Amino acid sequence: MKIGELLVGAVFLSTAVVAFVLAGSFQSAANAADPGPAMYPRLMATLMGLCALAVMVRALRSPYKPVEGGRWQLALVSLVIAAAYLLLFEPLGYIVSTAALILVMLLLGGVRNLIQLTAVPVVYVASTYFLFSSVLMLKLP
Repeated sequence: MKIGELLVGAVFLSTAVVAFVLAGSFQSAANAADPGPAMYPRLMATLMGLCALAVMVRALRSPYKPVEGGRWQLALVSLVIAAAYLLLFEPLGYIVSTAALILVMLLLGGVRNLIQLTAVPVVYVASTYFLFSSVLMLKLP
């Protein structure tokens, strides 16, 4: 629905703006070369804002097509999976819980290619773990 997509885009865009502004209040590190704790949240807020703008532009450009028999069940299952991820993140750790989340979401999305089901979680977890541990120097659980 065009109005719904515009509203979702507007909510995410406003959330991104608020997150970007609030991240500016984080205390900077003493080292001038250190990007500080606000860099990653600001980067994510910027990406979120750009995605929200893309959703809004696409909603304005595409013709209205009514959705047949909404997929609210899929959205509900995704919400339950995300809640389980949050609960299991600390006990299982980042690597296991995030790889399992991505695998389950890929299966839920209909991906059945074994190479994709293996490569996507492994590459994502390895690259984000490297980003946090080596680039941002943050330890993940």
